[in-house]
Amino acid sequence: KNVLGMYVATTASSPKAEFLKSLGADLVIDYREQDFTKEIQGYDAVLDTMSFLYEEITLNIDSGVLKNNGIYLNVLSSDWSLSDGKEKANGPI
Repeated sequence: KNVLGMYVATTASSPKAEFLKSLGADLVIDYREQDFTKEIQGYDAVLDTMSFLYEEITLNIDSGVLKNNGIYLNVLSSDWSLSDGKEKANGPI
């Protein structure tokens, strides 16, 4: 569970919390009920796989999410998704 000594926090809906903990998450924040900026403070890095919508608040020094010189990495999504285990384009072909 301990990967490189990292403490891992993630956001998800509450039904997925136990699954994420089984994968090694130390803290699961229910994004429907909790404000992640109140739950996580002073992180070395944030990996955002969902959306650029959280970039501004995460990078805002007043939110305290990242340490000074902390790293924010946004993993942009594509127009591909999995459907029945097979990749399938979401957009026009």
